[in-house]
Amino acid sequence: MSLNELCISPPEASPKKKHQRKSRIFSVRLLGYLAANALWDAPTSGKHIRPAWIAYLGTDQELRPFTANFRGGQPALTYSGKTLAMPKKSAHRWVTQRVPGASVTMAYLPELFHLEPAIVDEHCRFIFAPPRWWVEAQAATLTAEFGDDAHDAARAALFTAFLDRRTPMPIVNDLRFHLQLYRAALEASRNHPRAFGHAGRDGSHLSGSHDPGCGLETPLAVYLSQDTLRRFIVEQTALFHQQELAAGRHRFAPPRPLLPLPTGQLEQLCLDFAFG
Repeated sequence: MSLNELCISPPEASPKKKHQRKSRIFSVRLLGYLAANALWDAPTSGKHIRPAWIAYLGTDQELRPFTANFRGGQPALTYSGKTLAMPKKSAHRWVTQRVPGASVTMAYLPELFHLEPAIVDEHCRFIFAPPRWWVEAQAATLTAEFGDDAHDAARAALFTAFLDRRTPMPIVNDLRFHLQLYRAALEASRNHPRAFGHAGRDGSHLSGSHDPGCGLETPLAVYLSQDTLRRFIVEQTALFHQQELAAGRHRFAPPRPLLPLPTGQLEQLCLDFAFG
């Protein structure tokens, strides 16, 4: 098994039927996966990893049988010995996109990755992993105003829009505030990884990894009760207003919905690295 290989070995036929088919191994190249069981209704039986997002590369001949078995619940083994499995019945969205010399198949949970949530419930929960191409494009328009902070400002605008769609709380419509809010979340991830967590950090709900070629920004899992989110926004708003008044600014833009986008762009903004 090569370094990035992901393999499925279907169960062999019964002894009476072994002569009717050959045993096969289906393999593709794993580009990455992210798991965050606490953020969705993931099956808890067994020790398999249940990806909230996964992407893999192969030829059409490799992808078709692999995906059919994987979607059917067959576990797949990674080079490092981890076993990934998809629930037979899940809300994952499956997308295949052609790239030079091959195709990429990706499965993900829209409820965690799309900007617009299906419902607003008692928890604010999502995985923030914008494509790098989008961040770079937005940062180019912000460089004159934000300088070296332009990339963080671009990420902050989208991050705050995710929060805005998941809370009834008004959010100050000022990109400087969005930048403060985003950086406060990154700072909180060091001490409260269950609320704002990066993959691999102790205590984080998020695990997994991805090939840099996927083009995703470093993923951040957000899992907050509505009350905790309200306190976070109130505290950061008060701090922002204090800093603005100290700087002599006395007028603030009225709160309104942030980053309005047509529905057709949601997948591109929030996930699909291959569509940039």
